[in-house]
Amino acid sequence: MSATLLSMLNGGRVSLIDCGNILDGGGIGTVGVSGDQRKVTLGMTPVTTVSSSAALAADDDAAVSSSEIGSSPADASSYSLLGVPTKCNQTASNSDADFNKKKPIFSFGVVTDVQYADIEDGRSFSGVPRYYRHSLTALGRAIQNWNELGYLSFAVHFGDIVDGFCPRKESSAAVDKVVRTFNRFRSGPVYHMIGNHCLYNLPRASLNEILQIPTAPDCRSYYSFTPCKGFRFVVLDGYDISLLGWPEDHPHAVEAALVLDKGNPNENKNSPEGLRGLERRFVKFGGGISTTQLEWLDNILKEAEAEEEKVIIGCHLPMDPRSTDPICLLWNYDEVLRVLHNHSCVVATFAGHAHTGGYAVDKHGIHHRVLEAVLECPPGSDAYGHVDVFEDRLVLTGTGALVSSVMHFTGQQKATMRDES
Repeated sequence: MSATLLSMLNGGRVSLIDCGNILDGGGIGTVGVSGDQRKVTLGMTPVTTVSSSAALAADDDAAVSSSEIGSSPADASSYSLLGVPTKCNQTASNSDADFNKKKPIFSFGVVTDVQYADIEDGRSFSGVPRYYRHSLTALGRAIQNWNELGYLSFAVHFGDIVDGFCPRKESSAAVDKVVRTFNRFRSGPVYHMIGNHCLYNLPRASLNEILQIPTAPDCRSYYSFTPCKGFRFVVLDGYDISLLGWPEDHPHAVEAALVLDKGNPNENKNSPEGLRGLERRFVKFGGGISTTQLEWLDNILKEAEAEEEKVIIGCHLPMDPRSTDPICLLWNYDEVLRVLHNHSCVVATFAGHAHTGGYAVDKHGIHHRVLEAVLECPPGSDAYGHVDVFEDRLVLTGTGALVSSVMHFTGQQKATMRDES
């Protein structure tokens, strides 16, 4: 983590997005994989220093609420994809414009914040109802829908597989129930992000193993994979620097303590009381990304540019301040955006954690989508979807509370020395 993170105490807007229960304990924001994928790059790529010359910010005018997102997606039932094992629909040349407009290159399922627990329904710290048992039932319906579609290449859960209120003696059983439900997905691997609630229950190393998460040294969990030629999915570990999930004397926890001591004067570091605007992100249930991971990300994006790949980023914690309440933001979101903007290949980021959905497009053309949580769906309702990936856009088809949207690629521009807007 650079010194920038220790001094990020900017102002900003506050909205009413519920980031979940505030609990003491451990939690890690990572992504994992179950199943077999053709190319996985672990977080162990040789690193170089990230340039800090280009400071970036998102476009204030681009922010919208989840109810305003995008336009109506194409009817998924109209797709007739080739039954190839990789589920990559690349039989036509890129010059076949009609083909590329009508049929996705590949597709993947999305769901976030299951937060299952075998306990009675409850409420968040802000009073939002939570349906702990029903979330597993709703996840089962998502898996059934994805299987019926039949053409998805993989699925992604964006974090918090179990809830922090799950009794500790039942934690392993609760995680196992959710994993077994995900294992009913027949079309490909499932990638899991570990959110803060996960490590209120189990150690990071145990969850990495259970969820088959490829790990970098020291149990950090960031990596990339290539679902189809021309595209790459990059997974960030949003709790790389955090008080959650590390021993108190671990360097990552020590650095996190310094960040919180500087950014949050409250005795209870889970409380944002007295913090204003973007300062509210400095809470214990948040986290940040280390310098090592930023350098790794920079190298991965260089590789993607060299291979002419479009890149989708996944992280449990949102990274654009116009897409979510500041309390839900990645601590050093601005450093991450600076790296993304310094390359021309990133088209979108997806996140969970906030429970209420959000969306923004920054001035570099990157879409930032925060997904609605399945945990807060009353019995009989849902929050899941799937993303169809085309040459020129992403089409998110949502079910229930998860809002549909179309995200067109606008041709992202690299940051320059003078681009500080």
